[in-house]
Amino acid sequence: MTAPVKLLTIVQARVVLDDPHACTDSADVLTISSAVFDTLVRRDADGQWQPVLALDWQISADARRFEFRLRTDVTFHNGDRMDADAVRYSLLRMARPDMGATLGSPGVYAQYLIGMTVEVLAPDRVVVTLAEPLADLFDILVRGNIVSPRAIEVAGDNLAARMVGTGPYRMTRCEPDRFVEAEAVADHFSGVPVACRVRWDAVTDPSERAAMLGREKAQVAARLDRSSIAAVAAGATFTQSLDPVAIVFLFNASCGPLRDTRIRRALNLAIDRDALVAHVLGGQGQPLHGFLSPAHFGAEAADVAAMGMPYEPT
Repeated sequence: MTAPVKLLTIVQARVVLDDPHACTDSADVLTISSAVFDTLVRRDADGQWQPVLALDWQISADARRFEFRLRTDVTFHNGDRMDADAVRYSLLRMARPDMGATLGSPGVYAQYLIGMTVEVLAPDRVVVTLAEPLADLFDILVRGNIVSPRAIEVAGDNLAARMVGTGPYRMTRCEPDRFVEAEAVADHFSGVPVACRVRWDAVTDPSERAAMLGREKAQVAARLDRSSIAAVAAGATFTQSLDPVAIVFLFNASCGPLRDTRIRRALNLAIDRDALVAHVLGGQGQPLHGFLSPAHFGAEAADVAAMGMPYEPT
């Protein structure tokens, strides 16, 4: 068994804290929150759902009733017990119309969870009942951080004080927009931690993030551009993933000239997607030919490719 390193330093463009139930695709936010918080379930590399705080679950035939059996040996970082009451509090908070804000629009999760009830059957049993069947509930629960109710209630507007979960790392120090530090939680159910301590540092310049690897000032550098990657010393390990963030232009098709499908098609044909990816995104992106990117669950790459929109400006 490999012993954990003493300190793992991660350099990324931003170090920001957000509410535990904000809806975000920002990797700079998720790297921190996913270390501090656990959720009921997670999706593994093969796309299969695996237990986290929920040991197992039963789903009704109509996909409206979900009963979860919870771990009984987990505490929050402030010492409070993680139980069905805390899960109920967290899920109902997540479903509030004023929560789940992204890009200035709150209520993202509420749109899916409206009418949801959460019933506590026992300290280790909770039932989620939906107003309508929802086949992709777990895709929402994977972002449903289970929070300490007491910590949230006393935190007020202090985002750092809201960062009390059951995750493998406990936040110890934070200086907004500069760094966050966390220490490993002893005997966390996920197993031996990668590092005894983790520090996230904000370094806006990608070339500087890459240089810090070479100077051994950091062990992980996030979101490097192509020129920075080329400058990284040989022997480094690279991980590449497709960001689910998509750039989509929405037109008013209910009135005006854009009611005409021919005009809408002409606008689509006039967009040189490959050139935008090459010159605006520095080659780090994929042309989008549909409303969903291939990174979103349910959007099959083959189907998206079949919808390909060529560049025909004339």
